[in-house]
Amino acid sequence: MSYEGWSDRLTWLVNLWIKNHDAATCAYWKAATKFALFQSANHETVKAGTWSRAQAAVFTLANRLQREIQDDCAGTEGASGGLASDLLSSDLLSSALELVDWEEIAVDLLADFLPRSTRVEFRHRLYVRLLGCANRIREDAERLEAKGEM
Repeated sequence: MSYEGWSDRLTWLVNLWIKNHDAATCAYWKAATKFALFQSANHETVKAGTWSRAQAAVFTLANRLQREIQDDCAGTEGASGGLASDLLSSDLLSSALELVDWEEIAVDLLADFLPRSTRVEFRHRLYVRLLGCANRIREDAERLEAKGEM
């Protein structure tokens, strides 16, 4: 189900928070995006010719976004302060963050470093390519699982 041009409301909300929370958060994720672009040239899949630098940057940044934001949210306390509410709110938040499309957010952050005329095309082409990769990985995993090799 799409929301405001994003794959879903959860992804849109996380992206909105990253880009609008405060100046320090925005600066941090801009620097992390630049670093992912810089690192992508040395990514093993780029050196092997399997991925483009853009794909490696998306993968690296998406993993970092997911790991750091989930880790940051793991210490959240419940509103009433009781143990049960802490566990419930933590489980609910954790479950919601698992549904976020981290690659879509990474593509959006990376596109901000491109000339305005190529951003929309970059976002569309890269996101379609990433979905194709994800589907192939899922199909391979299902085949291995069916063979009992996984």
